[in-house]
Amino acid sequence: MQINMDVKGLKGLNNKLNYLKNNLSKDVTAKAIIVGSLLVESDAKKNISNAKDVAADKWSRTAHGMTGRQKLSGRKLKVGEGNLRATINHDISVNYIKGTVEGSVGANKVYARIHELGGYAGPGRKVLIPARPYLLPALLKNVKKVKDMLKENFWKLVGKARTMK
Repeated sequence: MQINMDVKGLKGLNNKLNYLKNNLSKDVTAKAIIVGSLLVESDAKKNISNAKDVAADKWSRTAHGMTGRQKLSGRKLKVGEGNLRATINHDISVNYIKGTVEGSVGANKVYARIHELGGYAGPGRKVLIPARPYLLPALLKNVKKVKDMLKENFWKLVGKARTMK
């Protein structure tokens, strides 16, 4: 007994899959990483407040718990001369050969880490600086937005692929 099968549309399916593969990192991931990095940078700058006593929001409380500093001081990091806030920026790295897109947000001041995580500083490391996270709350606030953006852009890409021949 012999069975013959004829599959139609295989070339079109292959074209659609190649389109998705070739455009996924460029169109979907890259856009979400770029926009996400800008959102985190913006919110990190907002987290460094001019206010004398700003009540901590839920993102700051979560960040304090994650950094091991359970007791919240009741205020955010205040602005002195604004140097730390001015150095907060984002960086995007795209490697089309490897198909990777990476985004980072940070500050290049020496004291940026101690304000984010807390710890001992000063001469002889005798002064305890409490954790006053500004980066982690910004990241936590925007994770869902970036995930939603990834999903939305992915399905738009799938929609474009469906219309291909």
